[in-house]
Amino acid sequence: MLLGQKLATTASQNSAKIAFRYLAKSTTYKDAYSYINRYSYFLQNEIQHNKRVMIYMSNCPHIAYTFFALSNTKNIAVFADTTLPEQKLADRIRDLKIDLIIVSDDFLNRAKDLVKNY
Repeated sequence: MLLGQKLATTASQNSAKIAFRYLAKSTTYKDAYSYINRYSYFLQNEIQHNKRVMIYMSNCPHIAYTFFALSNTKNIAVFADTTLPEQKLADRIRDLKIDLIIVSDDFLNRAKDLVKNY
């Protein structure tokens, strides 16, 4: 059973229940499931399948959305340690043979510097 299938079962049984709260905003299972499906479709069209993707984000709901969407599209999700210095992070990217990096807005400048320098 795929992770997305389990989420579909949970969303159908608890569609109006709160899945999580972030910054005083509640998200229901139905809303989360809908967003993840759209995101999965987008990722499937953009990056296809079987890629090693680094998730370079702070703690926010988009980490969960990205993780679910990547698992739905049969990609490998690797979480970045955002506290590492650029050199160690670049070494880790090379060692893990990362194909793509998904970055949130708060780390965009740092990711651009990482790509430019390494």
